Amino acid sequence: MKEQRFLVLSVWIISCSLAIACGDGNRPKDVYSVRDSAGVQIAENAAPSEVSEGSWFVSSDPVLQIGALEGPEEYTFDQIGSVLGLSDGQILVANLRTNELRYYGLDGLFRKTVGGTGEGPGEFMMIYKVWFGTADTLWVNDARLGRLTMLGPDGGFVKSIRIQGNPELGFPAAFGSTSVGGFWVTSGTGGFGRGAEGLLERSTIFFSRYDTVGSFDRVIADFQGSPQWAHTSGGVTSANSIPYSVGWTVYAGTPSHLFLGTGVDPEVEVRAEDGRLERLIRWEAAPRPIDGAEIERFKEDFMAEYEGSDREEFWNGWLRDVPFPDFMPTYDKLIVDRLGHLWVRKYQPWREDSRTWFTFTSDGRWLGEVALPPNLVVTEIGEGYLLGTWRDEMDVEYVRMYSLARGG
Repeated sequence: MKEQRFLVLSVWIISCSLAIACGDGNRPKDVYSVRDSAGVQIAENAAPSEVSEGSWFVSSDPVLQIGALEGPEEYTFDQIGSVLGLSDGQILVANLRTNELRYYGLDGLFRKTVGGTGEGPGEFMMIYKVWFGTADTLWVNDARLGRLTMLGPDGGFVKSIRIQGNPELGFPAAFGSTSVGGFWVTSGTGGFGRGAEGLLERSTIFFSRYDTVGSFDRVIADFQGSPQWAHTSGGVTSANSIPYSVGWTVYAGTPSHLFLGTGVDPEVEVRAEDGRLERLIRWEAAPRPIDGAEIERFKEDFMAEYEGSDREEFWNGWLRDVPFPDFMPTYDKLIVDRLGHLWVRKYQPWREDSRTWFTFTSDGRWLGEVALPPNLVVTEIGEGYLLGTWRDEMDVEYVRMYSLARGG
């Protein structure tokens, strides 16, 4: 009886209303245009409105929640990674602390676990990312072992390969599959020496294509990383991205395309498998200045995390000297949903909840803004649903599903 009570409290299905942020009816109608520039399509969205004919509607409450503060271990999470909706209706959750992949039904009930910590077939030492292969297979990237493992539709071990990185491009991290069975890989170069001070030379971030056996094929694109500022205190040197940076280049991949950007400007590159720049998606976005008051708020909130700690002196020194940019970035995350729409998360300072997403069709036409539920970290957007992770006031982790519908 006690276990049944736990299931009722920790996993539920809710009938819920639909909600979305409303726009200003007096704003000019969206203006979408496409032009060709040396073989590259430039998709431009002038005066985009918050709500358009194809806007999305997201349920205000979750239709499914999995997780608990206490209870059977299969319902308690510790560092949730990838969360995916499988074709058979199950939900896969990567629990990073235990290196497990857990399967749940749409009723929220636990089905099975595969994986676990180890170096044998079907085991993992550090799960980095999980994504779909062909024919309902899954790929799991083990960052510590540098190994990719393919699992069958039932979660059973199929095979594993190792990514053979190019030393000139830095440590490789695979994050998706190409249409011909190869892999998308990101890597980066850069670093600093002991005693380094001030603004460092920017690292170079590479996006590459690897073949079916994990060997390097070609570089698809490269970007400069966010500026970093080095500071030495007490004989310890540390380099960190300057405030209001997105860090690594913002990216997402499908089997046929890569979506890439710096996050600074309202623009996303769309590149084909051969590296060809196929399309630029652009939209108008009002600049958001970083003034003196904003900087002081940043410093106060940042140092609240370290007050009284042994790192307080270091971070005080770092904040005293680090330069601040003049404007905030435009966006900091990209997701391509199961139907090929591009979702772009609006940048918010680290102390604020990033809830607003811009949405586009596959050819770059603006669909509108979507305000997602508070404190939700989106992991996957499917046809009719949205999956993500959420933490309560006690910092307990949950998996949540929301219903998703499109107007027009």
